[in-house]
Amino acid sequence: MMILPADRVPADTLLRPCYIEWLDSAGYSGWRDQEDVARLTPYRCRTMCFLVCETEDHLIVTHTETYCVDAAFKKIYHDLFSIPRCAIQRLVRFCETSVPREGV
Repeated sequence: MMILPADRVPADTLLRPCYIEWLDSAGYSGWRDQEDVARLTPYRCRTMCFLVCETEDHLIVTHTETYCVDAAFKKIYHDLFSIPRCAIQRLVRFCETSVPREGV
């Protein structure tokens, strides 16, 4: 069970899990011939993640969220990255989950 700060706000929720299919850049370094150039295409990526925040231009996602163990007990994230909306080909949002109550 996740240990949460006693003074958390009622609106505090766990992050929404998502599945994203998106295109990422690909490239070569060094010399390449014309045949190599013709084969260079973007990577097709699939990501299972948690949605931290979103704007009109991009989504910011993480694979892990938790709270600091110091007195501040701030929510923290590990390995954040941003995916431009123009690169997203498919986005599946799973149901939002409330923070579990202690003893439940």
